[in-house]
Amino acid sequence: QYFGQSLHGVLDINADGLVDLAVGALGAAVIIWSRSVVQIKAKLTFEPEKINLFNKDCQRGGKEVTCMSVTICLSLESKIKTTTRTDVA
Repeated sequence: QYFGQSLHGVLDINADGLVDLAVGALGAAVIIWSRSVVQIKAKLTFEPEKINLFNKDCQRGGKEVTCMSVTICLSLESKIKTTTRTDVA
């Protein structure tokens, strides 16, 4: 009765580097160990690679400022086997 009345997900109970979940019920608690299901890698690319703070080639708010562009690439690898494909972008 009252399973899930309280939840606590801050500690790594089994020391595997992942946060585990404690689910409370009336007079009892259950520990649910988490596992790694995805690996996310990020890559940032700057243009130009080196920023010259004295090169004020853009306008922002009426002021000349240094500009640069950033490309962010995220890759996601599933750690579990699935039979369906889901595109996120």
